[in-house]
Amino acid sequence: MKTSEAQAIHPAGKLLFLGIAAGLGLIYASLIPLQYEPLGWEETIDRFRGIRWLNLNVYRRADWVANGLAVLPFGFLLSGAADRDHKLSVRYMIQILGIMFSGMLLVVGIEFVQLWFPPRTVSGNDIAAGCVGSLIGPLLWPVVGRPCLAQWTRLKHLPKAELLSPKTSRVLLVLYSGLLITYSIMPLDLMFSMDEWQIKSQQGRFAWLPGIGINASNSFAGLLELTATLALSSLRMIPFGVLAYRSKLTKLAPIFVIGFPILLEVLQAPIFTRYTTFIDVLCGWTGGLLGLLLTANWFRVIRLNQSKFFRTMLVMICVLLIELAFLGRYERVCTTEEITSNWQSFWAPPFSKYYYTTEFLAASNFAGKALTFAILGFLVGNLRHDQRTSAKIGKQMQTIMYAGVVVLVALCVELPQIYLQPFIADASDILIYLAGAAIGWMSHDFLMNRKTSNTQILPKQLSA
Repeated sequence: MKTSEAQAIHPAGKLLFLGIAAGLGLIYASLIPLQYEPLGWEETIDRFRGIRWLNLNVYRRADWVANGLAVLPFGFLLSGAADRDHKLSVRYMIQILGIMFSGMLLVVGIEFVQLWFPPRTVSGNDIAAGCVGSLIGPLLWPVVGRPCLAQWTRLKHLPKAELLSPKTSRVLLVLYSGLLITYSIMPLDLMFSMDEWQIKSQQGRFAWLPGIGINASNSFAGLLELTATLALSSLRMIPFGVLAYRSKLTKLAPIFVIGFPILLEVLQAPIFTRYTTFIDVLCGWTGGLLGLLLTANWFRVIRLNQSKFFRTMLVMICVLLIELAFLGRYERVCTTEEITSNWQSFWAPPFSKYYYTTEFLAASNFAGKALTFAILGFLVGNLRHDQRTSAKIGKQMQTIMYAGVVVLVALCVELPQIYLQPFIADASDILIYLAGAAIGWMSHDFLMNRKTSNTQILPKQLSA
């Protein structure tokens, strides 16, 4: 690609905005729960000079790695914004060095400011992890970001009939496999001794079933949480099966579908916080084989999806499952005093309640909620799809109506938690739900708003 062409399509402004947003988000996340206490300047300097180093045992290793990973997006995105020519020029290397230095200054500055926010832990380990993330982030863009941006640009302009062509499907399969592997090895708290392996085994993280929910006082709540966990293990493999089939790996696809879940569990074995369970392998096989079957009968699926009743039922089933998953494990109704207290804490500073857990669990909780509503958003977008031929005003009204459905579901998930135990209601969770639904909705429009409609795809094309 010529330099002028690369500059013309490079989204430097968007990447710059996202990079700055990542930096501001990092600052905010590092200061919550925003419990400021004044401290004299000289005393602050003395405390910072005497900053301590923590023992990175196996229980703290995940948080240390998470501190480094949290800094990656800042340098990664800014490096992408500077990569206008799509080549490693001297100017670009100087810009990368400047981004690295800015990232390290940001990390040190955040750690210094945390001295005025006593709930935060200030340590040399956090600074070291952040500096490592500041160095790695900008270097990842030429290796990962640049080729991903090139593929994204190509996908945006493909007609629908070519979106899942064998060539494109192979690219998407590699990218999706990389995402699953990356998630499976997070938070990278590797075990380095046999004692640590023994601790993981004693905590039940090598088992037939994951230990989630087993100790719950409400047996139904524990079973529900376990079911949701296993369902996610199956759902994440459905796209893998679809892409494996569409990649014209007809003979190898079943082998990949069987082998990949095993690979994921093997990779999770040396990660201390991860469960390594055979039931996850079985769920992965189920999801992957379901993806193969759906793709083999894709034309029938498309014909079925043309029914408004079918699409409506999909949305209703999704809503019921969401309500059950989020509220089904309640134990009792709150007392009057508890309700009053819950309403007061409901309006806490955004996302401040995520401070009271580990960084990895907070990120997983955040991502899980967003992904759940992304599925709802995708299905609502699918329900809305056939009204695009109607009048412009009618389309706007229907769009507002469907968006209102998503908002209503989000409120019906979060507001009841104020009145039920053992939930922790948080207004900022509603923002997560709506953001996830918007991503799902836009993903549907990205796939469907193309030159070729579903009804124009012939069975011969689908089996290609």
